[in-house]
Amino acid sequence: MKKAALAVSIIIISIALTAFVATHYDQLPEQSNFALDLEHVRKLLRNDTDLPIGIGSLSVASGEFPGCLVVTGCGEGSYALDVRAFQLQYANGDNILIDPPHDKALNDANAILMKRFNQAAYDRVQQAMLQAQKIVFTHEHFDHIGGVVKSPNLPKLAEKIVINTAQQTNAEQANLRYPKILRDIKAIDYDTYYHLAPGVVLIKATGHTPGAQMIFARMANGEEVLFAGDTAWNKVNILEQKSKPLLANWAAGEDGVALAHQIRSLIDIYEKGDVTVLLAHDVDWLQAYEQRGLLQPDIRLEESE
Repeated sequence: MKKAALAVSIIIISIALTAFVATHYDQLPEQSNFALDLEHVRKLLRNDTDLPIGIGSLSVASGEFPGCLVVTGCGEGSYALDVRAFQLQYANGDNILIDPPHDKALNDANAILMKRFNQAAYDRVQQAMLQAQKIVFTHEHFDHIGGVVKSPNLPKLAEKIVINTAQQTNAEQANLRYPKILRDIKAIDYDTYYHLAPGVVLIKATGHTPGAQMIFARMANGEEVLFAGDTAWNKVNILEQKSKPLLANWAAGEDGVALAHQIRSLIDIYEKGDVTVLLAHDVDWLQAYEQRGLLQPDIRLEESE
């Protein structure tokens, strides 16, 4: 009996220790090795004219992240999340659509995180993609690429889609089934930076997913914005200088070490203050950007004749 009790005690202690490490071990380095050279990015854009004049955004879904998936130490228990499409707008009417969110079926399938869905907003994003010149994704998860994967207009969108090789080949890890049209699109493949359009550079950021990338935008008014996707889910990682927990890395299939270095890089950029860090899901920061006029609380559509 004593041996059995001892064995049970060891098992309980091991489970408790594993749970503590999974939620409290912080991987954040003091210095980042992430290859993000903003001066090099700016040089890529030095000859660009007709830069974006505005950033539209539209919320399609919302919900909550458990704190133990967001930040080491579990933070405040839970964090509100917003799921938006973003639209880089040009003066000539062109636009780039970033991260078109998922449909109602995918929302329901992910009800553990997603609590609300706006069908009218989803339909509006679908219409905006038809009018976009380019459609691009920070990474290949349902809430960032699902609007294309399940789009009824996919044949009309194919020539507009800019997808990198890892995003295209990672459907299984992303728990998505890509239609043949999406699998057959000629993907882009780049080492570190890709000059996408006037004022816009893609930055390889493998970590949250194999195909993850950040999107740097220089606006016509001189502002610079870094769309960081899901590198961090909430500003708490930046303000409190903490990495995502190991539990999140395991659950999402993330490269935790690479991600920690990227979060350190975002912290450095935030502290320097000359580039706005835009996290895809942070409700407070997104609303604050609307209030200061950086984000518009809607996306631009041409009126139908």
